Amino acid sequence: MSINPYIGNSAQLAGVEEYRLVGGKGDGMRLYHAFNGAGTEITFSPDRNGDITRLRFRGINMSYLSPCGYVAPAYYEDTGSNWLKSFTAGFLTTCGLQAVGSPCVDEGEELPLHGSIANQPCAYSYWEEDAKAIRLHFITRDEVIFGRKLVLRRTVTLSKEACKQKVKPKMSLTKKIFETEPGVKKSNTKKPPQNAGSYWKKCAGSTAGPTSQG
Repeated sequence: MSINPYIGNSAQLAGVEEYRLVGGKGDGMRLYHAFNGAGTEITFSPDRNGDITRLRFRGINMSYLSPCGYVAPAYYEDTGSNWLKSFTAGFLTTCGLQAVGSPCVDEGEELPLHGSIANQPCAYSYWEEDAKAIRLHFITRDEVIFGRKLVLRRTVTLSKEACKQKVKPKMSLTKKIFETEPGVKKSNTKKPPQNAGSYWKKCAGSTAGPTSQG
């Protein structure tokens, strides 16, 4: 196998690097910086559900950072609309899992704006890399005693083949939400009401930049 004499390490071209923030409300937060060598750079926040805080393509910014910037999970306030105080926005912010939409009270439980999953650290996160792609995996658990037991599994695949071929680089994101105790009957198994303020079983909303997706 021939090696380019100007490349001493494959990390010159593509890979994932882990950083920690210092200072401010984001102090201590981990970040994964993934780049594929074809112009795509993505920053993930494993301490905030593995959401995507930054995305750049060939140096062009494609994300939005809110005025509060990076905020560690310890500063999250789950009452009313205080979710906005830690809403980094970025390129992808996940809503749910126990609620989406406006804050409300459902069957005696106070539900915060857009749920709390975006302010929870991943229980487990890692990445793997081969000659064709970089794959980052994030697992976040949203569980309470006598209540919901939900797990979000997310995989982001960043293609590296564009480095060798004249094709556009590709990125794909897949996620699955499931109950760890599907036999337990609880309020999040019913159909969500029109106000979208109750438990949400089968899908979670996402906020990409300033817009929302169901």
